Amino acid sequence: MRKIILSIFLILALMGSAAAFPSSQAVNDAHKDKKGRSASRKSKKPAKDQAETKDEMVQIPGGTFMMGCSPGDKKCGAMEKPQHKVTLKGFLMDAKEVTNGQYRLCVNAGACQAARYDKAPYTYLDQALPYQPVVGVTWRDANDYCTWAKKRLPTEAEWEYAARGGSADIRYGPADEIAWYYDNTGGQPGKFKPVGLKKPNAYGLYDMLGNVDEWCADWYDPNYYSVSPADYPKGPASSPMFQRVYRGGYYGTSEPALTVSTRYALNSSQYSENLGFRCVR
Repeated sequence: MRKIILSIFLILALMGSAAAFPSSQAVNDAHKDKKGRSASRKSKKPAKDQAETKDEMVQIPGGTFMMGCSPGDKKCGAMEKPQHKVTLKGFLMDAKEVTNGQYRLCVNAGACQAARYDKAPYTYLDQALPYQPVVGVTWRDANDYCTWAKKRLPTEAEWEYAARGGSADIRYGPADEIAWYYDNTGGQPGKFKPVGLKKPNAYGLYDMLGNVDEWCADWYDPNYYSVSPADYPKGPASSPMFQRVYRGGYYGTSEPALTVSTRYALNSSQYSENLGFRCVR
């Protein structure tokens, strides 16, 4: 009788141990979500700088447009004439100007020269802000970045075609709604803003006018429009002053000069606190 009682106690003890220590299958099940997938212990939060360096491009459809002075533009300069027909293939373009956050990735990779105005005494430019457009870059710096990103600088024709967004007007919308320029910044040094705060054009491109100027791929010739080919123009073969085209106007540009056809030029080895860029592919 005593042996039977001891056997019963032994069986109960073993059952209690099994309940206290779940099987390996039970442990595995506890680490699965409701759909049966294994749960990861690693955080899936995005990297801290992921948003700061996000690369957004938009599709620009191929087509034909009239390049140069827009109808009714009485302030149009001689270098914007004659207005001429241009046909382009479709391409991708950065939706926004290249930012400090994006450019620093190239610098950290050893493929780009550090931007100027990135430290004292130019701290008023707020270059520490990752969403600000990068400035203080030469044409070569901009070209190096686009090459590193497996892109390229836009031709002058591509830039104007994209900026127009299908419009034949001098601007793709009311100046205050689409651009940072003299009337809404005061034109003081360093008054450019984080990219993408104003309304985009019909193609989804931000800050094509105002904020900061943008380098283009082309050499500059004030008379190029008179000899430009109609299909896929890439600019002159050289420039006597080693100047490259830049476009768009910046935070200090006056409203009359804030047009999609206005042309500017600067020596390709020079840089400015008002001059940045975007890329195409």
